[in-house]
Amino acid sequence: MPNELLVQNTPLALAINVGALVWSRSNFRMPRLLPVPPHAIRRLLVAIGWVLVVAVVIRSVGGQFGDARVAIANSGQMYAHRAREPLLFWGQIVGELILVGGTGAFLITLGRRPAH
Repeated sequence: MPNELLVQNTPLALAINVGALVWSRSNFRMPRLLPVPPHAIRRLLVAIGWVLVVAVVIRSVGGQFGDARVAIANSGQMYAHRAREPLLFWGQIVGELILVGGTGAFLITLGRRPAH
């Protein structure tokens, strides 16, 4: 059974990645009303990517040493406990690492790629 939160957040991660890719193809152009230089946007994209990567790693490490449960549903009442359901617990941790960390890594890659 896939975790409810991962299934719900997958379309959001996909939309962020596709939107960033499409925007990078236009060399991160902004509307004329917002004259932000592309290099500032690239730096912001890299910073957001690093925040996502670092946050998910800290949360995953916290799951190992702190509270031995992770939420698996939006209701706030469905948890996977490390001792009782280790596969569900570690599946959620790995899923978050891939989903959130992968999105962050993709944003870092797009932001550091040379302008064309």
